[in-house]
Amino acid sequence: MTNTRFKTFKRCQRLHYYLYEEGIDSVDKPLALTFGSGTHTALEYYWLNHRVMPDIEDLCTSEIGVDNSIKMHAMIHGYDLFWGHDEWETVACELEFSLPLKNPDSTGKSRTYVLGGKIDAIATHKETGLMWLIEHKTASGDVSEGSQYWQRLALDEQISIYLYAAREMGFPVVGCQYDVLRKPSDKIKATPISKRKYKKDGSLYKNQRSEDESEDEYRARLFEEIGSNPNKYYVRGEVIRLDEEIEEFMTDLWFQSQMISEYRRRGLHPKNSQACFDYFRACKFFDLCCKTSNIEDPRWVRKEKIHNELGDNTNETERPKTLCVI
Repeated sequence: MTNTRFKTFKRCQRLHYYLYEEGIDSVDKPLALTFGSGTHTALEYYWLNHRVMPDIEDLCTSEIGVDNSIKMHAMIHGYDLFWGHDEWETVACELEFSLPLKNPDSTGKSRTYVLGGKIDAIATHKETGLMWLIEHKTASGDVSEGSQYWQRLALDEQISIYLYAAREMGFPVVGCQYDVLRKPSDKIKATPISKRKYKKDGSLYKNQRSEDESEDEYRARLFEEIGSNPNKYYVRGEVIRLDEEIEEFMTDLWFQSQMISEYRRRGLHPKNSQACFDYFRACKFFDLCCKTSNIEDPRWVRKEKIHNELGDNTNETERPKTLCVI
């Protein structure tokens, strides 16, 4: 779940200030982000090489743990078996872009901002010959057809900016194939000794175990679960944007950039208390805002570059700030 500068500013100006003006971040990285990043790396390899990455379980085991690495392994192998790659020809993967941000009234280029980001993949459907933008996502909740997960995509700004960027770079994409992988909720079966309960005959109650499930048992169970119900775990949907919808979004993006500049000029960075507990957890900067921590606390680090997702290591003070939609 990588936050864009555009969305971050709309969500909370103080959060935007910490991340993009001060350039600080938390030492701790949420598990969901690490898992999602690892899955994206595995999918990049898959779309480039048309096969599953070797030793995929070793990709980020130290960061997410053995059980989550096994989940990733099962997800990608199931993805390969379910979708295959015969119907697609990959054109580009992890395609980074840097484009002028244009004034919608004069079409002049911004002297302060450039528009940047990174597209997961662009591919051509072999049967139809149509070129599509591919956007990979991992999810934990319901991703079935007709769920709110898909309904919200009608409002998703990310798709608009990616379609705009792809076409500006000369790729005639007709829309976006939203490629969703659902993360299995099952965990390794185990019952801590302190929580084991025994019947009078000395046997454990139902669903309790005297020994933890082995890694091989867990892996086999995940493969069986995914294989028996693949439509629950793998869903793709077409998302289309009309030209006027993209134009409307680019106008909004321009004026948001002007607001960012005005807030910076005035030294204003207001908090939005309604965003403190988004995503069912406290904002990473909650203690900073509450003044129970400060910038000198070792839990905060200066980022090497403002936009860690992009390849440019140039010092942000030496180049236009990137209004980044990732």
